[in-house]
Amino acid sequence: MPGPKFVDTTVDTAMAQPWASSIGTRYRGVPLGIDMKDGRMINFDPWWLKANGFLKSTTAIAYGPLDHGKSAMLKIIAWRLAMFVMGFSLFKLVINDRKPEGSDGEYGALSRAFGC
Repeated sequence: MPGPKFVDTTVDTAMAQPWASSIGTRYRGVPLGIDMKDGRMINFDPWWLKANGFLKSTTAIAYGPLDHGKSAMLKIIAWRLAMFVMGFSLFKLVINDRKPEGSDGEYGALSRAFGC
């Protein structure tokens, strides 16, 4: 039984979903998620935000309860920002891993992928 068809560009298809708005984004950068208040994509470019006076530093720390996604969020941001600057500048990432997992740290796979 064939289902409904929608023929359009990938962007139009994605923005037609009920969880994303076609209004556009507030800032440039890599997509992190969706603002649940208005459906806009949340983009993140710490260098642009710093250059335009929104941030004072590109150093950050993540606090929160155990098992609520802090590490996953940091890994996603690291991957996306590394791709964002690829070929344009040197991406420096410092992680103080306070939660070792066996003989490998929690960020061991990320470090190997970045060649650290």
